Order: sequence, then C-alpha cells, then structure tokens
Amino acid sequence: MIVVDEKRNSQRFSAALTLVLKRYAVQIRRRPALALPALFLPAVGDLLVFYVPPLIVARLLRAFAGAKQLSGRDFVPYVLAFTGVWLAGEVVWRVAAPAIARAEIRGIESLYLEAMDELLSKDLAFFHENYAGSLTKRALGYARRFEDVFDVLCFQVLPNLLPLAFVSVVLWEYSPLLVLVLVGMMTVTCALVVPRIRRRRQLVDIREAASNVLAGHRHRHPGRQFQILLRAAAPVRKVFAQDRGGNESRTCRPVGRRQNNAHEAAVAVRRRGKRRHFFGRPAD
Repeated sequence: MIVVDEKRNSQRFSAALTLVLKRYAVQIRRRPALALPALFLPAVGDLLVFYVPPLIVARLLRAFAGAKQLSGRDFVPYVLAFTGVWLAGEVVWRVAAPAIARAEIRGIESLYLEAMDELLSKDLAFFHENYAGSLTKRALGYARRFEDVFDVLCFQVLPNLLPLAFVSVVLWEYSPLLVLVLVGMMTVTCALVVPRIRRRRQLVDIREAASNVLAGHRHRHPGRQFQILLRAAAPVRKVFAQDRGGNESRTCRPVGRRQNNAHEAAVAVRRRGKRRHFFGRPAD
C-alpha cells in the first residue's frame, strides 16, 4: 500500500533535519583545505572592501582636522592604503568564487553517491510503500540542497559574524556602551525573528508534503515505481560505478537485474489485466 498521507511529525522532521545538517557538516570537515577558504574568504573580502576603507578615510579626516595644512605628500600614504586594501578585497573575492564552486561540486558529488547507497540498500517493500517520484525528488534534493546551505554560510552567516566581531573591536575603542547597545539590538532582533522562522518551517513542511504527493501521484504501480526510480537515477549510477572503479560489475549488474525483474513484473500485470478484461471481467 502506497503511503498517501504525507503529514509529518514535527519531532521526526526535526530529527531528519538535524541528521541532514550533520551529514553536510561531515562533507565540510572531510575537505578542510577546500572548504575553509571557501567559507572565510567572502567574509575577509567584505572586510577589506566595505569596512577597512572607511577607517582609512576616518584616519585621514582626523589627520586633516589635527593639522592646519596637509601637503600632497601627506595624502599619498592614505591613498595607497585605501587603494591597496580595496584591491586586496577584490582579489580575495576572485579567489573565493572558484573555491566555493569547487567545494560545492565535491560535496554534491559525494552526497549523490551517498543517496544512491542508501536507496540501493532498501528492500522492495520500501519502494512499494513510497512514491517513486517522491523518492527521486528527495534523493536529488538531499544532495542539491547542500549548495543552498553552503551558500548561506558563505554569503550570509560568516560575512555577518566576522564583520560584527571586527566592528565590535573598533567600537570598543570609542565606547564599550556602543558594543552593549549593538549586542542588545541583535538580541531583540533574534527574539522577534525566531518565531517567524518556526512558523515558516511549518508552512514549508506542508508545501513539501503536498509536493511529494504530486510528484508520485502519476506513478502508483509498485513495479512501475521501481522502474521509474532506476531510470531517473541512471546518471547518478554511472557516477556511482565510475567512483567504484573496478567494482563496476559488482554495483551495476545487480541494479540491472532488479530493473529487468521490475519491468517483467509490470508487463505480466498488464497482460493479466488485459486477459481479465477480454473474458468479460473488469481489469484490476
């Protein structure tokens, strides 16, 4: 019997989300030489482009206010520092972009193989009780969402945390009260945003449940489900076989036999239905 009711338990969903995030973290820890530059270089680039140049301008204004008259030679160090810092930030960003792309590609590739390992380890009853379209959607989304999570870390989380620490140090030199006010405003903002995030997660859960039902609604027959699943995962199975190297026959031949058996079972059911319809009884 195919599961139609896709309403998820909140605790189960939270556990699944935690497991996925842990596996994403494993992918990051597995390649530190590639992941760490991809994570921190955008934040460093933002610091050099947006935060350090205003400090140089402020230092110039302070020097201009303290002295009665500044010559052109006095402006040269400030101009060179401003130009050098800004150009360094742009160079860091140019290095960060390919590093991010490479880290995401490696992580998605490993997660695709991991998803195929999990699916191929399931028995036939698992495919009978789940929509084939829903399974392929989840398996592909499991790997593809790594790009979204990694982008959030690279472009939103760390580029905000690292400048926040930098700004706190600069403000502390002027007045510790400014730092306390900044931290208090952020605390209030988080207190207001967290309930909205939880509400949005419930809405996303409902949307994903409806999407899973829609993805598998047209493929209800169990044999047809397994056949569609294997056909949709054919590109991933090629990568899976190439990754195993010499063990290609060990990984692909059992999959081929399962696909043929599922196809033969589906053909037999269709023929049996046609015979029943021919003899005057309604087909199943």
